[in-house]
Amino acid sequence: QRLLNAAFDLRERLEEANLRRGASRLDSLRLADEALARLRVYIRLATHWKWLSGSQYEHVSLMLNEVGRLLGGWQKQTQTRQ
Repeated sequence: QRLLNAAFDLRERLEEANLRRGASRLDSLRLADEALARLRVYIRLATHWKWLSGSQYEHVSLMLNEVGRLLGGWQKQTQTRQ
């Protein structure tokens, strides 16, 4: 349940950031970054407890890394526009 909630939290923070500008957007992006970190922890735990296979973990990890790269770029872009 926490894993699912973390995924929804990340999605909501990204949507909020998309609708905001300036410092408010940056705040939402920081919250999204926190949600992404929680999601990564839950994915690692799910793999540790064998709820995910190795290949499932690899696939999800690659997707989360891509989201992290995009999120970092969005944060840098927002900071330079301020």
